Amino acid sequence: MAETEFVFVNVDGPNADNQACAWGALKAFHDSNVKFAGVIVSATAVNYADNAPLGSRNIDDSRAAHRLHTARMAGLFARAGINVPVFRGMDITRTAITTPIPHQAHVRHERYDIYGDAHGEGARAIAGEFNQALRYMADLPGRIHIVVGGPFTEVAHVLRHRQLRRKLGYLTAQAGLELSKRAIYSKLAFNVDVDLLAALEVFVLYPQKMFYVPSDITRHPSVTFKSAEELIRLGIHPEIGQIFLEHRAQAEERHKQEQLRRQALGKEFRPYPALSIHDLQAVLALSQVLGYEKKLYQFAPIEADTAISNLIAAAQMRSPDSYSPPLTPKMARKLGHLDANRTTRGQLPGRYVVTAQNAGLYKRRVRDLLGPL
Repeated sequence: MAETEFVFVNVDGPNADNQACAWGALKAFHDSNVKFAGVIVSATAVNYADNAPLGSRNIDDSRAAHRLHTARMAGLFARAGINVPVFRGMDITRTAITTPIPHQAHVRHERYDIYGDAHGEGARAIAGEFNQALRYMADLPGRIHIVVGGPFTEVAHVLRHRQLRRKLGYLTAQAGLELSKRAIYSKLAFNVDVDLLAALEVFVLYPQKMFYVPSDITRHPSVTFKSAEELIRLGIHPEIGQIFLEHRAQAEERHKQEQLRRQALGKEFRPYPALSIHDLQAVLALSQVLGYEKKLYQFAPIEADTAISNLIAAAQMRSPDSYSPPLTPKMARKLGHLDANRTTRGQLPGRYVVTAQNAGLYKRRVRDLLGPL
């Protein structure tokens, strides 16, 4: 009999697609071969001060948001009567997590708490802190695949644990390593930009194959929705639908205010983008890699030298912060990268990126994975 394998989801919490990612993993991986095992919620860099500098973070504000978003994730499963352990990731002070987006463009995080989870059912349902997550993962009796819908921070830390490193399976991530000329804030992808050092460490050191789903795939017009109402009409889980509906209304209003501010400074006014369920695509990518999906995505190899050069260039373009050392070619070599997909440990395991998708199949799978149990 084949050994059961497990899936862990790592997200950062604020946006509705984080809940969609975790719920989708629950629906996608539930048989005797592969089981959804839990969620780690990463910290979010927050600073509510007026005119807070780009790249700054307030520790108290960030910790409060981290507790809230972990509770919201735990509450989603608790209200559905499902025992899914949800762990709070590393404390913000132990990470290099920041944000490429101006703090003034964000909705205040407490407004996301539409079910009162901060001090209610969700808070009571949290399984524990990151160290407890590590022990839980170490006790799982099989290979662990990872879905990343947030920063790579916790994954980089997992790589330092020899026992866990040996158990790691595939990693799929909603992320990209191509520089974007169109992006307003992020130069690569938000989940990369929030902790560039961790993204570099994982790219070089992860011991198994990795698969990236970039934003030009997740934002393609063929797979977006005009509104939350359109998504809800698919018959998705009511709580997921309500989260998308309320969050999008708040985000659209805040986006409008920020774009008017940019316009007053002579910058281009950009309308709010169509609704994309970014992180769920990392779940679907893993589903295809494991053989559950057929012909949803096309993958192509990533050239390591180019990807690392892009990470370094993105770090040089961002506002300076004091949370991590500068990314340089020397740092990549110190991590073990040589060139031409080689490392000091030998050939770099496969690194792949989604280059095309079946839009019609994707939308059918959204309906399936986000539907009620």
